[in-house]
Amino acid sequence: MPTTTTPAMDPADAAPVSTTVDQMTAEADAQQPEHTQLDMDLIADLLKHAGIEAFTLNSGGGCAVIYIGHEIPHPIEEGYTAYELLAGPGWFEKDNDDRWRTYGSTAEFYISPDDYGTSPGWDCPPGVSEAYVSAYIIHTITQIRAQQSA
Repeated sequence: MPTTTTPAMDPADAAPVSTTVDQMTAEADAQQPEHTQLDMDLIADLLKHAGIEAFTLNSGGGCAVIYIGHEIPHPIEEGYTAYELLAGPGWFEKDNDDRWRTYGSTAEFYISPDDYGTSPGWDCPPGVSEAYVSAYIIHTITQIRAQQSA
């Protein structure tokens, strides 16, 4: 059986590991769009303007969530209520007028039914605007309501 040998590599020809990792990281970063900050209060306002109930609240631990649509019986927890959709998580920050505002990052922003994650949700892609997210929510809640009324 023939044997093959790998040619010996001169260590002087090898790029330093840190340089290789830095190059790989830079190449990966160049291929990924930037994550953006979303104004969750603006998203809620755009939804309200479209006739959909929406408001932001602290869901616990300082996490901001947009509660969207009608209050409904919780699909899993008997005796509790839920909302048609949730969007978040986000955080609270004071603006220049010393008012609390809510923000989220497209890096972790998620939209799903209020059912403890048993239904599929939507991961927000990087670089989208509040108008894009609002349009997606309007489309989704319109589909949910059409299925419920069918």
